[in-house]
Amino acid sequence: MRHSVTQTAGRVHDNDEFWPQWERDALYIWDKGFNDMDRFVEAVKAGAHVLQRLKSKANPVVTAFYDADGTRHALMHEDGTAMHLDDACQFMAPSSGQLDFDAIITDSLGRSVQARIVCVPFEGEDSYYLTTLPRNIFTPSDCAELYRVRWEVELFFRNWHGALRMDDVHRLRHPVSLQVAILSSLLAACLGRDIHAGLERLNVLDTELQEDEPLAAAFFP
Repeated sequence: MRHSVTQTAGRVHDNDEFWPQWERDALYIWDKGFNDMDRFVEAVKAGAHVLQRLKSKANPVVTAFYDADGTRHALMHEDGTAMHLDDACQFMAPSSGQLDFDAIITDSLGRSVQARIVCVPFEGEDSYYLTTLPRNIFTPSDCAELYRVRWEVELFFRNWHGALRMDDVHRLRHPVSLQVAILSSLLAACLGRDIHAGLERLNVLDTELQEDEPLAAAFFP
């Protein structure tokens, strides 16, 4: 896959600049800050796969749900009109288990694509995900886990911006100077992450050794 990095003004929101050249069959994962149905539809029509958190006020049309055995059940109102996600969830209890829906996503141009909405409860919260990952390969738990792994990238960027004071860079006007500052801070962030991970492993090993000391003393008094 091709990658590119461009500089934008600080007043330009990242969401406005995030319109990649979609790669067919590639998986794109983004958080709720980049939630955009036009972008979702464009990616799907280009043959890409998408996984994103669904905002609480999003209420797309759902056409079916799948039970624990994988059986499909059509969804519609008694008068035959389309049912939306909020209505479907009124008679289902996400907190008691996972939910898996077929959905129709429509953008501002009126283009529609088939998609999938899954709900995975975690620590008392029902998290909804919008995706195109195939149901016969990826369970709702798989979708949630993929998103969780991606969130580690978000935590890394937060640390990069905050702990390494990238937010304080205001006066580097020359593009090369800016690139040097960004790359050097990125290397420092990676090194700091690896050192922290190494220390965590040492702490775990030290704890395990301390727990084994009574057993060792019993055999070697």
